[in-house]
Amino acid sequence: LQPTASALSNLGTLLFRQEHFAEAANVLKQTTTLTPGSYTLWGNLAAAYEWGGQLQSARDAYEKAASLAEQARALNPRQQGLTADLADYYAASGHTEQAVQAFNEAIQVDGRTPATLIAGAVAYDQMKDHERAVAFLLDALSAGYPPLEVRQRVALKDVLKDPRVK
Repeated sequence: LQPTASALSNLGTLLFRQEHFAEAANVLKQTTTLTPGSYTLWGNLAAAYEWGGQLQSARDAYEKAASLAEQARALNPRQQGLTADLADYYAASGHTEQAVQAFNEAIQVDGRTPATLIAGAVAYDQMKDHERAVAFLLDALSAGYPPLEVRQRVALKDVLKDPRVK
């Protein structure tokens, strides 16, 4: 049997949520080999690298994810969720100005959906803007983002420590 990118992505996501970051990165790296043009898979790999402490590999993968997302945006600038993902990639790779611009575009394109608001919480947390991260997280929860899903988001661990978030 040949592994598929989808099956490997699911396995990598499971390992990531179980906080087995090195194993997740190994599996997710295979997905980018099978589907090298997927910005989402590169973003997932970057997160696994980041949380596993492989910071230079994470930054490189976030840069690749951002580049691929920009290419996808050039083809379809109104693609649901794409600009929010792009904001996250820019924030994680230290491109604060581009992250804020992309997130503002995401709000214009997608509206203040629960998914866009949670992406804002993650992006602003990446940029170390704790107040905005908490505000977007609370807005996402008010808009219907599932609390259980929030508690399972590794990227929100610091924000979840805030006493306002319960």
